[in-house]
Amino acid sequence: MEANKQMEDKILNEVTNIIRGKLKDGSHITLDKNTILSELDINSITFIGIVVALELAFEFEWNDEKLLFTAFSTISSMAEYVESEI
Repeated sequence: MEANKQMEDKILNEVTNIIRGKLKDGSHITLDKNTILSELDINSITFIGIVVALELAFEFEWNDEKLLFTAFSTISSMAEYVESEI
């Protein structure tokens, strides 16, 4: 059980760091699992950059049906998707 929580935390941290790295002013923004993605300055190009970075970091292929920014409301929902795919 503890190992699963550690894996979830690791994925959440990596997803958060990747999103932060793709934002124009990411180093100045506080992000956590409840951050609402639509409130961040993410356009379609930035979203695809996040997707590609996550695919490379976690070695999986993003499902085409989930290639919609609106499919993810929070950082946590994106991290949960990544966890379900790896």
